[in-house]
Amino acid sequence: MLMIKKCALLCCALMMTAGCVSRMSSADTAYARSFPEPSAGQGGLYVVRESHLLGSHKSVDLYIDNQKAAQLGSGDFYYTTLPVGSHSLMASEFEITNAVLTGGDKQSLFFRVKAEEKKNKFVEYNYFNGTFSILSEEDGKKLVQESDRVSEERK
Repeated sequence: MLMIKKCALLCCALMMTAGCVSRMSSADTAYARSFPEPSAGQGGLYVVRESHLLGSHKSVDLYIDNQKAAQLGSGDFYYTTLPVGSHSLMASEFEITNAVLTGGDKQSLFFRVKAEEKKNKFVEYNYFNGTFSILSEEDGKKLVQESDRVSEERK
């Protein structure tokens, strides 16, 4: 029993020193899950990464308009508001693997999403092929509700 406790403490210490992704509070998660209407001149953006066993130990950095916005682990979602207009999304794993495999440059790896005034947009990130796809409002809300956590904003 003592050995199990020591192993558990060691695992916790390793996770903390490895920069484990922290999570927003339950109040922030509840707020995001209430699907608030964005204010005038703003559009809401939800980025969801479905929970899968394979690749679940890897987080990806989410970039919005070339700025690091969050780390998405398996089962995470991220919510933010953006000014109305076109914005670019990119995930770190997609940038690294596809740029090396295809010889592509960063500019070819962006996914464009348009923020619409006072509307929420839902995007899913597929870890396995490094792609983003637009979800219907119904499917997006369902995935957000099923997600067990919200990823913390990173700037």
